[in-house]
Amino acid sequence: MKIEEYLTLSCTVIRDDISHKKQLMTLISELACQGNKKLKPQNIFHALIERERIGNTYMGHHIAIPHARIKSLKKPLMILIKLNSSLSYGKNEEKADIIFSLLVPEEATDNHLSLLSQLAELLRSEHYRENLRKAENFTVMSGYLVSIKSLTLMNRIKFFLFAHSRTAVFLGRIINDKLAYDKKGDELPLDFKQFIKDQEDAEIEEGWNLTFAALEEIKKMTDEKEIPFILVIIPMKEQVYNHFFENAKENFNLKQEQLDMTLVNTKLVKFAQEQNITILDLHEPFKEAKEQGLYFEIDSHMSQEGHSITAEKTYPLIIKEIKEKVSVEQ
Repeated sequence: MKIEEYLTLSCTVIRDDISHKKQLMTLISELACQGNKKLKPQNIFHALIERERIGNTYMGHHIAIPHARIKSLKKPLMILIKLNSSLSYGKNEEKADIIFSLLVPEEATDNHLSLLSQLAELLRSEHYRENLRKAENFTVMSGYLVSIKSLTLMNRIKFFLFAHSRTAVFLGRIINDKLAYDKKGDELPLDFKQFIKDQEDAEIEEGWNLTFAALEEIKKMTDEKEIPFILVIIPMKEQVYNHFFENAKENFNLKQEQLDMTLVNTKLVKFAQEQNITILDLHEPFKEAKEQGLYFEIDSHMSQEGHSITAEKTYPLIIKEIKEKVSVEQ
């Protein structure tokens, strides 16, 4: 088990509103549950507090590593929090401002001890600790993840590009896509996993949970403000031009009948209907107009033609929703 498998940008935060240990444990619990309905914040909170009762997880250098075993968690989860104002954490009221939290499945083996050991080794580096504390925002702090020696070269490049240049992220995506389509092996790239029929994958499931949670939150907010909410599905380039998958299909021994290129759209449409969300799926209109060149050649962004079709199909629906809204109010 290695740190790079479980440390993600989405669970890396900087906060200036946490002044008590219980507030910190609440924040960790909420971050861990974002997008995962199977996890309950209160369960994680109680597990963290109970672990602290057994033994304080302060490790020195103003750093704490709260950790616990969590029921319903399928794989280890790491959360990195930098506090702009330190709080009392140690048994002797030592102050902590850098928090690495590690949550592992209830049935986890002693392998998770390896992750704790790696964390402790990483945080012994004075240079690394200083860099984290100097970070003034999330983007800068994420860049310092490059200093983790155990990270793979590709992940270190991703973190570096993310932190130092928005333009370079464009290059990173092209490189990453190229590697995904051309590499050979047993591990399918995510581009394929999300279109494979009848498969169970924890990473895909987690992604769907996060997506649905975000959409539910948007729906709740727009309903409260009485704002029309329209969900528009813009197809991936690979859904419109299937030949982009040919190399990868050969490399991973996949057959066309294993793939359903509308699987993602079907799930989103079903969810939207259940949540009473107005939805527009542009997959068919894009397929019908694919000869017009709807995306740029060098990446997956839409061309002027792609934007034109999107506007042409979306505008009437927006006007319709506005008119219905005005009619109801009158």
